[in-house]
Amino acid sequence: MKIKNILLAICLIMNLATAAQNVTVNSVTVQPGTQSIIIVKLTGATDCIAAGFTLELPTGLFQVNSSEIDFTTNLDKNFVADHVAVPNLLNNKNLKVAIYSTTNSHFVGGNSENNSTLLKVGFKAYNMAAGTYQCKVKGIELVNSNHELTQLSNASFTITVNAISGDVDCDGTVTAADITALYNYLLNGNETYLSTSDVDGDGTITAADITAIYNIILGDIGKKYCIDTGNELITTDKISTLYNKILEDDEGDEDDVDPHVGATRN
Repeated sequence: MKIKNILLAICLIMNLATAAQNVTVNSVTVQPGTQSIIIVKLTGATDCIAAGFTLELPTGLFQVNSSEIDFTTNLDKNFVADHVAVPNLLNNKNLKVAIYSTTNSHFVGGNSENNSTLLKVGFKAYNMAAGTYQCKVKGIELVNSNHELTQLSNASFTITVNAISGDVDCDGTVTAADITALYNYLLNGNETYLSTSDVDGDGTITAADITAIYNIILGDIGKKYCIDTGNELITTDKISTLYNKILEDDEGDEDDVDPHVGATRN
């Protein structure tokens, strides 16, 4: 009976130690095209030399092309020793991260509530419509100095994307590229940016949305041409004449406002 009680006590202590280990992630609010940071925290890791997990994120959060992946992963130097983080982006959505030490060093900040930041993931949200997205950290595994594996419960968090009126392609600015994106839908049926194409908010996607984008762009640079649009909707013929004038003028004056750049909306 005495041996049984000792074994039960050992199991209880081990369970309490495991329960104290916890991974949390901050919820963030982002604007397309601007730098934001997801912070992954680990507490209660008194004996931990490595960790692995997958961040389940919304499609479009990371911009991937042939030359680069637009995100960063940085370990907090106050938490780790000689550890490295190895990220692997899966299907432009899930970010799998392995954190380990070649010398089996412990996480130096794992037992401190005030020093619990393990990893910072920097990103710019692309191709994401406005709204709040449910995200989670899953497949969380910790390895102790005896190379024993502990699995933790999933951790949930949210990413809220604020809309920029007229930013159809979700790159953080309103430019001629957004007009092109709308034309691609109206003329070619390309639905890549369908969720952000109703610029005027009338429930349909029409040429009026293109006009609305022109109003946004020209409203920012129109003062240069002494244009006072007020609440008047710029018509197609005015757009054609004025926009051509802006483009022609821009070719001869490099110091003036570039109409291709547009303006970021707050």
